[in-house]
Amino acid sequence: MSSISVDQLLAIQQLLSKELASRGISSSVVPSAAVAEVQKRMKKDKKESKPRAAGAWAGWTAHCPKAHAAEYESFKASSATKQGVAPLFCTQWRKEHEDEYAAFEAKWKEEHSAPVSAAASVASADSPAAASEPATKTRKPQSEETKAAAALKRAATKAKKAAEAAAAELTAKMAAAPAVPASPVAAPASPSASQDEGDDEEESPDLLPFKLGGKSYLRPGYLGDDGKTTWATGDLWESKKGLRGDWAGALQEDGSIDLDAEEPEIF
Repeated sequence: MSSISVDQLLAIQQLLSKELASRGISSSVVPSAAVAEVQKRMKKDKKESKPRAAGAWAGWTAHCPKAHAAEYESFKASSATKQGVAPLFCTQWRKEHEDEYAAFEAKWKEEHSAPVSAAASVASADSPAAASEPATKTRKPQSEETKAAAALKRAATKAKKAAEAAAAELTAKMAAAPAVPASPVAAPASPSASQDEGDDEEESPDLLPFKLGGKSYLRPGYLGDDGKTTWATGDLWESKKGLRGDWAGALQEDGSIDLDAEEPEIF
């Protein structure tokens, strides 16, 4: 029975009073009795309604963080969001320890299962009303496990979009970076060169300023009299106020930097 407000009860009482007055009947007792009957039924319905028992998952979310307190605190400290941390931890721990959860669920069902008498089961199965009455499907509310799985899915989708945006931004920056000129190939020494020229040591390149992606580096090269730079190699060092800093890597033809390249020992 649905609940009735006080205003509705007063309206019913007024209608009854008018109806009884039109028939010459006193309304001092009957409306009060009607109101009392409605209130009695409301109390009866409220008393008969029983709270819904919690499932095994609800018991698991209360048990798991306490049983593994150290792991839970570490998981909570490393989580980017602080809302719904407990269900996420319980879901992850269940996936990684299926045997533990299976044992907990079996124990929980054994402790919370209500005994059903054999006679009642047989009577219910043989009842004509049960055989003739069509089965009705009821929609179950979402469990805490389902909510936690949905939260994980939303977090994964958000992380994927952030990674795609970062990749697109990096691609745009690389496309806007200046093209790297190819290093010229040194011409072989002429066989007619004089002995004095052959004895001279090859001039070593200097570390000259080089910019890539808005960052300053030092790169081996030669500065010509006309002010143009000829790069000797793609080796890059970080530039700290014009001085050579830490090894940055080797510049590739596509404009990327090979961070795993070995640092040359000539400088």
